[in-house]
Amino acid sequence: VGGPLHGRCFSLSRGLVIGGAGDCEVRIDDARVASRHLELHPLERGIAALVSPGAAPVAVNGHRVEAALLLPGDQVVLAGTHRF
Repeated sequence: VGGPLHGRCFSLSRGLVIGGAGDCEVRIDDARVASRHLELHPLERGIAALVSPGAAPVAVNGHRVEAALLLPGDQVVLAGTHRF
């Protein structure tokens, strides 16, 4: 994880939500991050990433996405700053 959460690790075995809300498993205190910005769900083939409607752009490997299948080595960037 890069940005303010640099060095932290988060398990994706049950999935998680990244956002500014207090109930998110990964909470980011940044006005550019929506309350429930990105949902991650484990699948057999990888991790499904779903961007909340109206959230700031999310990029996977440099490409803007609304949804993506994440594979090992992929890089996700929220609001241009928070890198996973």
